[in-house]
Amino acid sequence: MTESNRAATNRPVRYRASVPRIRVYSLRMRFPFVLWSVLVMPLAAGTVMVNSFSSLPFDGPPGTTSCSQFVPVGLASCHMGASFSDPTGRHDAMVSGSATADYGSISGGIFVGIDSGDASGSYGSSFGEQVIVLGGSGDGTLITHYQLVSFDAEERATGLTVPPSYQFQQGLTTINYTPFLPHPNFNPVSSLTEDFDVTSRFTFGEPFLLSAYTHAEYRNPQTGGRAFILQTSSSAQITGYTVLDSGGAVAADAIVERTAIPEPGTLWLGMAGVLMIVVNRGAGLTKRHRALGSRRGSIGL
Repeated sequence: MTESNRAATNRPVRYRASVPRIRVYSLRMRFPFVLWSVLVMPLAAGTVMVNSFSSLPFDGPPGTTSCSQFVPVGLASCHMGASFSDPTGRHDAMVSGSATADYGSISGGIFVGIDSGDASGSYGSSFGEQVIVLGGSGDGTLITHYQLVSFDAEERATGLTVPPSYQFQQGLTTINYTPFLPHPNFNPVSSLTEDFDVTSRFTFGEPFLLSAYTHAEYRNPQTGGRAFILQTSSSAQITGYTVLDSGGAVAADAIVERTAIPEPGTLWLGMAGVLMIVVNRGAGLTKRHRALGSRRGSIGL
């Protein structure tokens, strides 16, 4: 399958990428913890994963401590929500998250809530394919234009938010980027929408890798026993390409095309995997916590 994009003499019009809304359907669900490690994973058109972990006993719903999907062609997506509680019901934790990925578009988000317990959560979303630039000869320069939307929020957890991170690969060029999301005057919400360019050299007619990855992780944040909520989300969307010839002039007839999907295992995206360790000591009692149990809705998204 191929997809063509004709280079323009001006920067392409950008549009706002959609960021998944992560709803807190009920904080009565006991909160989870996710432990992430770096695990190399095969690169495809779309790969997503969300994970959770807690030292507290798993409290349901069954089979929802993690999710992942690998899709060679088309949209990859997953959603999970898990809760944990000790037998007394006085120590709770929850993680909820989602992620989507397709060629040219990645997004994800994670929600962590803790009430006198421990919880961690993380998500990862990536796409990657071989592309080829036609319509010229010799060497050239490809500028891929992205729009990034980054967000984090906190409730009763000042200073504990974690911004998302991004990694872009284009031929021999790799760029790691973490946006700055300040919280001035104790503002609980911070967001940033920005244009982001990735520039690399290439040879007309020769395929090279084009990929993007976004990730965020909370590792058992603590506030000294106080109930709190944390949330992070991110998205990256290709909005267009600019192709320059060897002399630096815009190659108006150039076309960027996707080539065949790479075979699983032939290409690898570093820092894109997750090792999840789940400790489940048995079912805990269900108990609506007075501080958080009646809260519904979403934070800032």
